[in-house]
Amino acid sequence: MSSIVIGNNTLDRISHLPPNIIEQILMRLPLRDAIRTSILSHDWRYAWSSIPHLAFSWQEFPLSICNYSQVNFDRKLVDIIHQVLLLHQGPIHRFELSIQLRSSKDIDGWLLFLSRNDIREIILHRWEGEVYKLPSCLLSCKGLRSLSLHRCMFRPVHFQGFPRLASLFLRSVAISQDGLEALITACPLLNKLCLIDMFDFGGLKVCSPSLVNLTFVGEHIDLSFENVPLLATLSVSLTVKSDKYYAAPGVICKLFRILYHLPSIKKIVLGGQAFKVWTYGELPIQLPCTYQLKHFHATVNFKDMQEMFAIVSLCRSCPLLVTLELEARFVMPANHETPVEKFWNSQQSFDCLFSQLKILEITGVSCILELPFLKFVLANAPVLETAYIGFDYRLKTELDITREMIKFRRLSPAAEIKILKRKFRNASSMWA
Repeated sequence: MSSIVIGNNTLDRISHLPPNIIEQILMRLPLRDAIRTSILSHDWRYAWSSIPHLAFSWQEFPLSICNYSQVNFDRKLVDIIHQVLLLHQGPIHRFELSIQLRSSKDIDGWLLFLSRNDIREIILHRWEGEVYKLPSCLLSCKGLRSLSLHRCMFRPVHFQGFPRLASLFLRSVAISQDGLEALITACPLLNKLCLIDMFDFGGLKVCSPSLVNLTFVGEHIDLSFENVPLLATLSVSLTVKSDKYYAAPGVICKLFRILYHLPSIKKIVLGGQAFKVWTYGELPIQLPCTYQLKHFHATVNFKDMQEMFAIVSLCRSCPLLVTLELEARFVMPANHETPVEKFWNSQQSFDCLFSQLKILEITGVSCILELPFLKFVLANAPVLETAYIGFDYRLKTELDITREMIKFRRLSPAAEIKILKRKFRNASSMWA
């Protein structure tokens, strides 16, 4: 223990720290270590009992460090949580339970206790076992600012909403489409929404005047937007089970239909099959003009004419685009010139199609199919600063491709081509 000697007296510096400093120290420690500080001195004995953040995670309470079976481990952990909550004094602002418990009956009581203690953030993650049915007391936590759920069942009845909720994370949560739409609408301050691998979903209409950031990962659904004036970042990664994309003949491709409803969008990330799905169909005759979009990232097939036309149309619609990142899906190399290659090679200037583009990144490069597009951008980007190229980890001819790239004409005198050192796994295998 740190101490200093003044005359014949020893001053214990740790024991005489101000309470607010002690609290800040304890909040930065894992909960198990924070509780262990009770042995430092009399003044520290119950100092941990007033910290407002409680986290029970598998990192801090791993089964491997205990000589217990799963059943006995569950009982031990339940006893620990009971004791911590029993001895706790003051409000609990954040509660995390990210650890596997075979039985979930005790969680109901903990949530009821938290609902009466000014709880502001709840993290409840489960990885296996039965899906946990959330109790009705959760709906009474009107002070919630952040809610994160994994493998839970949420069936709100007569739900009045979370008036202060700003962040909502749901992964593998059983909730109806109507229930989720109602939940989103009933959170007037919702700023960030993340949905991953949701159960029993056919579609989703997002209506949230305060929403700024939306992430969706999972199987293809009919995602639409209504009254999202502040949405600035949209990240979507889709898997599909067929090539029909649930689209009837003559449908206008979804990407441009969505742009009409995103007046403040600044960044779009389309992973997996999302770009392929969202560019399926006919391009609209009148393209939307989106002046806010500055950053676009997509997984694309450089051999697909429809997707390449969509990229050109997107750049026409977004004249202030600054960063364009394209991740190549693997396609078999062609032995002869493809229609896409002929398309790029035949293009002349598009009147500065990429007038504000400064950063171009193409990763997963596996053959010469990506080169005509790179050549086209370099010839039509007057302020381009850097073109980053990342090769597929299986490629053996990268030196030949590099030699070919450095010969391309560049409209921007400052444009540089930089080869990323890291090898990239192919997008089609990453998102399969």
